[in-house]
Amino acid sequence: MVGAEIGVPVNWVQLNESQWYKVETSKNYTYYYNRETKESSWEIPNLEVKEAESTPEPKDEIPQAHIDEYKALIKSFNLPNHAQFEQILPRLLTNEVFTRIPQAHRKRLFNSIRRELLEERTRNTADDANLVRNIQIEQLKKEEKRQRELEHLVNTASKYRIKNGGNKEKSDSNGHSRGIHAQEMAETAFMSLLHEKVKQPFCNGRVEPIPYELIDSDPRSKSEYLKNKQEIYRKFTDKFLDARIELFDEKLQQLPDSCLNSDLKKKQQLMESFKVMLRQTISYKSGDKKKILEESKKTLSQDQRYQRLEGFPKERDDLILEWLSELEENHRNVKSIVLEDE
Repeated sequence: MVGAEIGVPVNWVQLNESQWYKVETSKNYTYYYNRETKESSWEIPNLEVKEAESTPEPKDEIPQAHIDEYKALIKSFNLPNHAQFEQILPRLLTNEVFTRIPQAHRKRLFNSIRRELLEERTRNTADDANLVRNIQIEQLKKEEKRQRELEHLVNTASKYRIKNGGNKEKSDSNGHSRGIHAQEMAETAFMSLLHEKVKQPFCNGRVEPIPYELIDSDPRSKSEYLKNKQEIYRKFTDKFLDARIELFDEKLQQLPDSCLNSDLKKKQQLMESFKVMLRQTISYKSGDKKKILEESKKTLSQDQRYQRLEGFPKERDDLILEWLSELEENHRNVKSIVLEDE
């Protein structure tokens, strides 16, 4: 029945657990197709008569191993709470685990397993919230400790520069003019001022402009001998970054392997939680993948599981794109099966 005149199938819904499916095409036609007999019809089939003749009596018992495999399959989909059997059926039809379950028991077992999984998910939600709270507390403590150590390092460097500046003036006084001495002292004093007032010259990986609102009231920023404040500020940010990198390397070497492994494990747990949220929220949609990615990010942006990965934006986008590709692949496979049957 499918041809150029009516288009190709784009959506299909099983009718009352029968072999009949309602098929919608790309040109807005609707017809009915029997997967077992290969029969097609424009009219709604009489399910009561035909299914009574074709549907065999269900088996009394289903092997527990088949039920366990069916549960594992449904769990792997990470379905949203409101998912219905008919909505998920296209993804199940091509799986051998699903076909091993007698037709008369498939929907009943699906609904029973979904209730079990929802109860398990509810129990795990509280544990997940406690994990995130503990991670946030640990990160805050580490950041406060790093800040105190960095301030100590910067203050020590500042005192050293002032001392060197004074010694240099004494050693060079016989070879330089008074103006050169005054300029060097003004630059040293301005550098000291920057170390005292500017605690964080970087934001989102970029150098912030000179914070004149913090330093303009200090006489060290108004010397007539300061020829190039921007150049001095650039040297300050370079040394600040070098000191921070050196401190980070030093602390990283002091961390035991168990701490590093623990942080990696916590990150992996957050990634897995985000994957679950993707499967619960994002469904197949045709169109440009970049546009769909941006729309998906807007949809997910208010969810805590999305916000927890703010420190890993690239990995977060990769997970979204990976899920979109999987949805697209599933859609192509199911559509191909329907076309082959016809």
